[in-house]
Amino acid sequence: MTLSTRAKEAIKVALAFSAVYGIALSMDWMNPYWAGFAVAMTALDTAGQSLNKGLLRVSGTIPGCIAALLIIAVAAQNPWLFLGLACAWVFFTSYMMQLDSKHMYFWRVAGFVCLVILISDVTTSQDMFTHAMYRSVENIMGVTVLTLINVFLWPQTQVGELKKCSAELIGAQSQRYKNIKSVVTGQSPQQALDKLHTDEVSATAKLGNILLGEGLESYEARQLRQSWEKIQQLSLDLMIVLDQWQCNYSEFSLISMDRVIVNHGKFFAEIDARFDAIPRILSGASPEFSPQAESFTLNRSAISDLAQIDKAALAVIKQQMTQLETITMEMFECAQVLAGQTEQPGHTPSAQKLPPLKKSTSLPVFDLDYLVGAGIVALAAAAGFLLWILFDPPGHKSWMELPAIIAMIVAITPQARIVDMLKPLSIAMLVLFAIYIFIMPALSGFSQLGALLFMVMFINRYFYAGMVQLLITIAILTILKVENQQIYDFAAQANSILFTVGAFAFAYIVSYAARSPRPEKAVFKQLKRFFRSAEFLTTTIVSEKLQKPSLLTRWKFKFYRYEMSTLPAKIGSWGNAIDHSYFNNNSPELVTSLKNNLQILAYRIDTLLEARDSSLSKELIAQLHNELQDWRSKIGDKFAQLTNYPGTDMMNSDAEVNKSLDAIELRITSILATPESKAITDKNLFDCYRLMGCYRGLFEAMTNYAAVSQTIDWAQWQEERFS
Repeated sequence: MTLSTRAKEAIKVALAFSAVYGIALSMDWMNPYWAGFAVAMTALDTAGQSLNKGLLRVSGTIPGCIAALLIIAVAAQNPWLFLGLACAWVFFTSYMMQLDSKHMYFWRVAGFVCLVILISDVTTSQDMFTHAMYRSVENIMGVTVLTLINVFLWPQTQVGELKKCSAELIGAQSQRYKNIKSVVTGQSPQQALDKLHTDEVSATAKLGNILLGEGLESYEARQLRQSWEKIQQLSLDLMIVLDQWQCNYSEFSLISMDRVIVNHGKFFAEIDARFDAIPRILSGASPEFSPQAESFTLNRSAISDLAQIDKAALAVIKQQMTQLETITMEMFECAQVLAGQTEQPGHTPSAQKLPPLKKSTSLPVFDLDYLVGAGIVALAAAAGFLLWILFDPPGHKSWMELPAIIAMIVAITPQARIVDMLKPLSIAMLVLFAIYIFIMPALSGFSQLGALLFMVMFINRYFYAGMVQLLITIAILTILKVENQQIYDFAAQANSILFTVGAFAFAYIVSYAARSPRPEKAVFKQLKRFFRSAEFLTTTIVSEKLQKPSLLTRWKFKFYRYEMSTLPAKIGSWGNAIDHSYFNNNSPELVTSLKNNLQILAYRIDTLLEARDSSLSKELIAQLHNELQDWRSKIGDKFAQLTNYPGTDMMNSDAEVNKSLDAIELRITSILATPESKAITDKNLFDCYRLMGCYRGLFEAMTNYAAVSQTIDWAQWQEERFS
């Protein structure tokens, strides 16, 4: 009989869990359950992911221990200074935990280990040092045992999943490319390009998530990690080029391709063949052709009599096609490396990109949501400390630790409802309490104890997943606490159950005081923040050649740009948490479409900022000043209305914005018709035309958002409900 992957993974975790208890007990180490914690909390699907998380746990333990020792050294006799320093440390680590997603677990461990050491039963600094060292050693032992079992028993990697995900991403980008091509070449009308863009964004995020924890469990993964990261970056570059191309596809229809572009048929055929071949190569098939370098060649004699603005349009189009050719060639080569068909090449330059936006200021900006999350953690630790000092309920000093640890979970996944956690946690603790009272005292020797530990962890890992699995793990580690001198105390464990459930309820109260747990309310608030950021950014596009903004303006520019780039993902996470049984008029698909349109809108604004009018000549800026100001005013008014109410009907303002854009194009045409236009360089024209493409792209994204927003029942989300 063949075991399922789920059964194999459950066996490996359960085996490591029971083994580390055996090792710690046989060596008479302090608190063997610390090693059990290390296994239970770092066990993931592959050896590479588990090792990566394990290393983060071990490395995070060290600064956590050092911080605890320093706090005790400075504030052992001053409870308020002690509390202030402890809360400051958990606030800092909780903020970094949210900000630094790659090392999230490192910061989380550094925060809660400090609290664990601070409330440990020690009377001297030497005892505290010994306590900290044992915790570090047992963490290392737990991670080592789990890694060895993962490597030698049914090893599993995500290399196959990486190839599959990469092939899906390239396939999505291929479909988008072919649809845009069919539009610009006049073969078919515009199709569902926004749906294809949505699929492309989702596939890119999926690949990034897999790469985040991959690359340590096998020689193959480690050797090819650079190529995986490169193909991910190339996909992002390709997304930018396709979006730029889509913004300017109307200009293609004005060009006689057969007359102006020498080899457009051969060029597109080569790109088509590459897009078809790359997913097949990643799937393990041999390529059916060898790519040939193909340039997008213009007929110089045919374009010599074109107007300057048309020449600028052709220059933009040629740049985009050159980028497309370069990126797809590098993608093809990367795919061959990943499939083992060629050796890994040295570093090659990526495709040309837009010039990056100059850093507005060196002053840091902070994430408002992360600050709130970190504040909830610090507040939970402080409130728990006061509850312990003033009332000393069951759990005693642990009130400073456990509510803060639960609040860390809330900070990482603010959409999670702590109230929903109480039921599975309570049931699991009662079942394990019965095992603790009626079964564990009858066990004789570690063989029986190890079998029991193996069984409960296997059942948990095999039959449960996600948050429920985590809660049962917490219950196992809390109730079945194995120590060197085992003492069974009914009252102590009953109090432990009351304390643990009470700590979850306490953390819920603290988090509720900081923000509403209703996800639809959070979506509404974050939408307003998004459009406030968009309003500021689009109305404060100032030319560095005409006016130098103040330090405050540059800091606000940097802050709002950060807000705009991060809020769509947060809105998507909160949107996924909405209980749609209460909102029949707003389907999950609508919420997903809303999030994706915001993501595209954010990208279009960001692209506009990179190609903003500061790249134009001072003369062109001065001549276009009135038209650009009119556009900024109208676009700002539209975003201001959306800030007040994200579901505002924008049909009339859409027409006004479009009229403003037409005025800018007419003004450019009139400028170029004057004798003075000879002083305008090709570079100025290129920048000017690229800027117009960005304006049109932003207008298109706003129109698409308006279409989606009108299908959402906003009033239903604003209704009060009690549940």
